[in-house]
Amino acid sequence: MVARRRQAGSPAALAILLLLIMATPAFAGDELEGHVAAGTVGAGGGHSTEKGKANGSASVAGTAQPVRASGPWFEYYLAPTCTLNGPDGGVSALCMGAIDACPQNHTAAGNAGYIQMWRYRRQVGNTGQPLPGAAWTQVGAVCVGPAAAAAAAQGVVRPSLPLLVVRAWRQVDIAAASAIVQPPGGTLVNLPAIFHTDGAEQTFEVTILGHAVRLIAIPVSYTWHFGDGTTRSTTGPGAPYPSREITETYQHPGGYPVSVDVTFRGEFTVDGGARQPLPGQTTVTGPATTLRVLESRTHLVAD
Repeated sequence: MVARRRQAGSPAALAILLLLIMATPAFAGDELEGHVAAGTVGAGGGHSTEKGKANGSASVAGTAQPVRASGPWFEYYLAPTCTLNGPDGGVSALCMGAIDACPQNHTAAGNAGYIQMWRYRRQVGNTGQPLPGAAWTQVGAVCVGPAAAAAAAQGVVRPSLPLLVVRAWRQVDIAAASAIVQPPGGTLVNLPAIFHTDGAEQTFEVTILGHAVRLIAIPVSYTWHFGDGTTRSTTGPGAPYPSREITETYQHPGGYPVSVDVTFRGEFTVDGGARQPLPGQTTVTGPATTLRVLESRTHLVAD
């Protein structure tokens, strides 16, 4: 718990010790944005950490691979910008200077309830505990609004598991698909070439707030680039010969760069529970490979 006390004449005492979460590019810069909403992180949210990307390999054969957080991770402490306030002594008293410092309080409408807070951080391990010898470092100040001030009065504010799952989903490295063409060595002018690709789900494992979370990337559509200026969208990955679900017929010989882009939606499970949807979709661009198209010629020969 964060200790707090009143100074003489101060109307309230405010403090926050923010727990860490993995970094995400959703916040500008590398520092905590500064607005706090109890139990949530988002636009105007106060939970953040610095550079740390989820990485690892996906499995397209049903065996999930781990996604590891590279860190570093930090915890944050906010206290009004008043004399003696800071994390070392656990003092977080409110003073008029912290109110006057916020321009939001100097409008025609009067005091809007904003408080200027010093921001401190120290590095922690992936369990959330401070690293040995880690010291608090001041990283600037920010004015927070009434909602953040109310959250601060509750003491420790914990991050939201669903939001951290969404952040992890945005960081996973979904494997790109390659366009597979038959016949495998190339095709002939005016002979349909058959296209297909791997349409399996990809799964990722990550531990968030002590919970085993599985992220599942599910293909929902495929955009085929045939290299001759034409494209086609399908909901399936196609299939090898004798299927002719996805074909393209070329009119001229040459080398054609072919590729397929795959759009995925996401689902997740927590501790082996039921699947739940993730918001939005993401498209992964596939690499181009060259398809050789040859022209057949007829020659008359004597018996």
